[in-house]
Amino acid sequence: MPEVKTFETPVEIAAKAQILAAKRKLKIIQARDDLLTFIQLLMPDPDAPDDPDRSQYQIEPHHRMLAEAVDQVHARVIKWFALAIPPQHGKSFILSRMGVAWKIGKNPGRHIIVGTYGSDFAKEIGDHVRDIVRSPIYQQIFPGVEIARDTQSKSDMKIIAHGRVGGSIRFRGRGESTTGRPADDFIIDDPYKDKQEGDSDLVRKECRDWYSAVVFSRLNVRSTVIIVHTRWNEDDLIGWICDPEHPDHDPDKAARWTYINIAAVVRDPEMAKILDLKLEPPTDPHVVRAFGTGPAAALWDDRFPLEHLAEAYENDKSIFTALYMGRPSPEEGDFFKVGMLREYKAEDLPENLTPYAASDHALTTRQDRDANCFGCVGVDERGEVWIYHDLVWDRFETDVAVDEMIELMRRHRPHVWWAERDHISKAIGPFMRTRMREEGVFCYVEESPANKDHKTRARGIQGRMAMGMVHFPAFAPWWPAARNELLKFPNGRNDDFVSFLSHIGMGLDRLAPARKPKKRDDNVIRIGSIEWVKATANVERREEKRLKARRGM
Repeated sequence: MPEVKTFETPVEIAAKAQILAAKRKLKIIQARDDLLTFIQLLMPDPDAPDDPDRSQYQIEPHHRMLAEAVDQVHARVIKWFALAIPPQHGKSFILSRMGVAWKIGKNPGRHIIVGTYGSDFAKEIGDHVRDIVRSPIYQQIFPGVEIARDTQSKSDMKIIAHGRVGGSIRFRGRGESTTGRPADDFIIDDPYKDKQEGDSDLVRKECRDWYSAVVFSRLNVRSTVIIVHTRWNEDDLIGWICDPEHPDHDPDKAARWTYINIAAVVRDPEMAKILDLKLEPPTDPHVVRAFGTGPAAALWDDRFPLEHLAEAYENDKSIFTALYMGRPSPEEGDFFKVGMLREYKAEDLPENLTPYAASDHALTTRQDRDANCFGCVGVDERGEVWIYHDLVWDRFETDVAVDEMIELMRRHRPHVWWAERDHISKAIGPFMRTRMREEGVFCYVEESPANKDHKTRARGIQGRMAMGMVHFPAFAPWWPAARNELLKFPNGRNDDFVSFLSHIGMGLDRLAPARKPKKRDDNVIRIGSIEWVKATANVERREEKRLKARRGM
C-alpha cells in the first residue's frame, strides 16, 4: 500500500513552537551560568536552528574539564591556572574565545586581556570574540551587553552594559604593551608560535620578561591568570613557573598555581576516571609498537583515535611528545637515547687510560642561569671513553672555577684540556695561566670553535655513545641529573653536562691517530734512487740523439 503522509495541524505547529520557545528560554537562563550550554546555543544545528536541544557543538569529557576550569577561575576559586593539552582539542575555543565572551557577559565590568604569540593572531581571536558579542543569540543570553561604538577595532573593545560604560577586552601579541590597561583576567594562549620559537633561548627569555614586566604589572590582588601552551621546552613559561626541577623554581610562587596536563594518550587511571574513559590494552600492532601493551585510551577517540596518534608518534617522536603528551622530551630520550647510556661500577674502571679533560663555563649574560661543568675522562686502548666520577658541576666565580680546574689537572694530568674559544681567550685564560705557574701544574689547553649550534657540536660524542663507547659512573652523585639532562636534550632547560661531553667528543675527533705507512708503489721511480739515475741518463741520451738528428736535417 502507498505510504500515507501525515501533516501537522496549525494547532500542533503552534504547540510545538511554544514548546521550543519554552525550551529556548530555559536554555538561555542556563547559558548565563553554564559555559558549555552557552557554546551550544551559539552553535545551533543548521538542520534545526530553532531547537535548543540540538547543536553543532558536541561536548566531550575534556571540554567539561576546560569549562569547569574557566568557571572556577571566573569565580576566583582558582586564581592561577596553567594547562597543557593537545592541539585541536578546543582549548583556545573554550578559554580565549567563547570563554572570554561568556565571562564579559556574566560580568561586563571586568577588564580582560588575551595575549598570544603575535599581533595578527591576537586580532584574529579578537575578531571572533567581537562577532560572538554582536550575534543576536548572545544578545538574548546577555541583553544589554555590547561593544561600544567608538571602539570597534579587533584588538581593543570597550564594553557597554545597559547603556553605561563597563569593562574592556583587549588582545595583544607577545611583547606588545598594555600600558594603562588593567587586567582582572589575563589569558596567555600559545605565547610560542611553533617549535622553532619554543626552542629559542631568546624567545623564551623574551616571554619570561614579557610576563614579568607587562603581564604581571597589569594585575591586582584579585586578578586571575590562565596560561595554556604546547610544552616545546622545559624552560618555557609553564616550566619556569610550575616545574620544581627548574633552576629558577620558586616553591611559594608555584604553590599558588594549579597545573593540569591532559595528554592525548591517557594511561593514568585517575585521569581516565575523571574523563570517563576506559583503559584497555591495545591490540593494533601499529599502536602497540608506538605506545606499548599497557592499558591506554585516546582522549578524543572519535577524532583522534590511538591509530591516528600512533602515526603522529612515528612521524616525529619528539614533536609528538610535546604536542600531544605535554612533555618537552620523550621518556626514552630524543638526541641521546636510553640505550646509549652505559654505566660502570667503580671496580670496572680500567687502569691504563689516557686522560683528557674539558670544561663548559657559564660566563656570559645569556648563561646567567647555567652552571660550570668540567671534568676528566680516560680513553682505553680500544678508544672507549670512561667519564671520571670527580666531575665538577656547580655555579661559582671565575677564581673558584680556575682552582677547581688546577686541582683536576694535578690529579689526572690530562694530555689536553678542551674548552670553548671565547671562554679561554676572552675570559679565564690569563688568570688560569698565572695560577698554573703559581701551582706548578701545567696542561695544554686547546680551544674549541664556538660557531656551531649545540646539536652539531654534540654529534661527535653522540656517535661514540651510539656505539656503546662512552661509559658513565653509576655511583657518581651527579649522574642522575646528568642522565636526565642527556635524555631531555635538546629540549631541556640546561645543557651544561652535554656541552662538557661535546667538547670531549670534538676534541677526540681532532686527535689524528698514527697512520699506517702506505705500501710502496714499485712503478714509481723516486728521486735519488739508482733507477732515477739510470732513467735520467737514458733521457739525456735520447735528447742528444734527437738534437743530432735535427742538425743532420
